[in-house]
Amino acid sequence: MSTTSRAGMASIANATAPLWAAVLAVAFLRDEPLTLQKSLGLALGFTGIVSPRRPRLGRAPFRRSARP
Repeated sequence: MSTTSRAGMASIANATAPLWAAVLAVAFLRDEPLTLQKSLGLALGFTGIVSPRRPRLGRAPFRRSARP
């Protein structure tokens, strides 16, 4: 695994931190009910994190052929 792919996965994990904080706040804090706006915000945030990786899911990485 290259340093670039590790850094990429670390940035994705780091980007999910606010989403996990919101989910945990709803689960453990009674003063934070899950409203429609919060649900839409979580869905939009998750989509924003997953969408850049979406084209690569299920496909082999691009490889250049050797030049003659």
